[in-house]
Amino acid sequence: MEFILPFDLMNHDVAGLTFAVGDGEPTPLSLRYGVHLRSPERMRTDNAVVRQQWQRRWAALKQHGITVHAWREADTRRLRAWQIALAGEADRTAVLLDAPTGAPALEALKAAIAEGLGPAVWDRRGVFKGERREVVTAVFAAVAMPVQLPSVIRSMRLNAESGAEDAVQYLARNVGFLWDDPTRVVDFQTTDPGDLASEEHRHGCTGAHDPRRLPGLPGHGQRSGHAVRAVPAAALASFQGRSTRARAVGRPGDGMPPCGPRRCHRVPARV
Repeated sequence: MEFILPFDLMNHDVAGLTFAVGDGEPTPLSLRYGVHLRSPERMRTDNAVVRQQWQRRWAALKQHGITVHAWREADTRRLRAWQIALAGEADRTAVLLDAPTGAPALEALKAAIAEGLGPAVWDRRGVFKGERREVVTAVFAAVAMPVQLPSVIRSMRLNAESGAEDAVQYLARNVGFLWDDPTRVVDFQTTDPGDLASEEHRHGCTGAHDPRRLPGLPGHGQRSGHAVRAVPAAALASFQGRSTRARAVGRPGDGMPPCGPRRCHRVPARV
C-alpha cells in the first residue's frame, strides 16, 4: 500500500493506522500490507532533469545495490555541502536521516529527492541515533537485491507487531520508509476534503468522514496481497486527530458498490 503524501505528512505513522475486517478487532495496516511512502512533488514534476536524475539513481540502485548517504545532526548547518557531496556521488542510492519534522532534516529529505534518491529511511521519533543507524545499515547489507527492501521492512514490522523486543523490531515500530520507484508512476488526482461527501454520494460509497473507515482499502474478494493503493493527502487528512479505527469500504454484499479505481476520493489502484 502506497501513501502519496506531501512533506508535512511524511512522518505520520501510516503503517500503524488500523482497520477492522468484519467484526474482528482493528489491526495495523502493516500486518496485511507492505506500506511505504511516495513523493507527489517529484511524481508530478515536468522538470526533465529531475526525472532523469530519478531514473539514473534507480538504475544505480538496481546495479550496485543499497549504498547509504547518511544525514546526521552534525550536517544541520552544512546542508548545501551535504547535497553537493550527494550530487557528486552517483553511486549513493539511499539516505538515512532524522525524522523530517524539523527544518534541517526535512530540507535534507527534499535535497535527497531532488538528487534522485528513491529509498529513504528515518526514525519517526526524532534523531536517528547511532545504534539505530547500525541496525538499519546491517539490514541493508543483508538485502541480496534492492527490490526486496520493501518486503524486508514489512517483515520487520510484522515481527514487531508479534511482540518481539529485540533492537531490530523495536526500531521497526518507528521506522519511516520512502520507496519511490520511477518506473511505477501513479496517475493520481487529489480531492479537496470538502468534496469528499459529494464524491461518496455520486458514486454510492460511504466512509470518507467516518473515523472507523479507511478510504481506499481493497474490498473483500480482491487479491489484497497484490493490491497497490495510492492514498492522497486529502484522504489521510481526515484521520488527523481522530481514531484510526477503520473498515474496508465497498465490500460486495454489504449494500454498497466497491470503490473502484478513480472513484472514491479518486484513489487510484492496481490489482
